[in-house]
Amino acid sequence: MIKLPKGQFIFLMSMLDIIKNHKKVLIAILVVALLLILSQILKKGKTDTSSPLERSQSQTTAKANINKTFTFDAKDAKSLAKPITLAFTSVERKDEIKVKGKPKKAPNGKDFLFVRLEIDNKYTQKVAFTPNEIIRLDKDGKLYAPDYHNGRLVLEPLSIRNDSVVFTVNQDKQEFSFQIGELEGEKQKILVKF
Repeated sequence: MIKLPKGQFIFLMSMLDIIKNHKKVLIAILVVALLLILSQILKKGKTDTSSPLERSQSQTTAKANINKTFTFDAKDAKSLAKPITLAFTSVERKDEIKVKGKPKKAPNGKDFLFVRLEIDNKYTQKVAFTPNEIIRLDKDGKLYAPDYHNGRLVLEPLSIRNDSVVFTVNQDKQEFSFQIGELEGEKQKILVKF
C-alpha cells in the first residue's frame, strides 16, 4: 500500500468529494471540451471546397469585357447530353493569380490572361462540364490550351457557376485571339485588345 503525505491525501480526498458531488457538471465540462477538440480536428482535416484556381488580390493591369454567350453540351449522371449556356464574360490581365490558395507570380516577361466564364445549368439535376476543353488561345497559328484551370466541373441544379481559365502570355503582346467551340466542330473566334 502506498502512503501519501498528509497534504496530498487531503487534496486527493477533496478532489474525490468534488467529483462525487458534481458529477453532472464535470461530465458536461468534459463533453464540451471533447466537442471543442473534435471541431478543431475536423476544421483542420476539412477538405477545401474552394476552387483550385482563384482570383488573386493583385491588381488587374487591364480588363476587356466580352459578354458573349455560347451553348455547349454537358453530361448528366447517365452521360446524356444536356445543352447548357456558357458566357465568356471578360478577360483580365494580371501579374499574379492564386492556384490552390497560394499566390503564383507570372514568370519574368510574362502575364496571365484570366478568362472569366459563367456557366448556367437550367436543369433540376447536376451536370458535368469541362470548360478547358472548349477554349483555345491562338498564338501565331498554334492553338494553346489553358495553363491553369479547374478541370471537370459538376454544376449544381438550377444554378450559375462562375469559373475561369488562365493562359500565360508575353507582357508586350496587346492583342489576343481565342477560339471557342467543341473539340470536334466549328470554332468561333473572339479577338481581345488591351
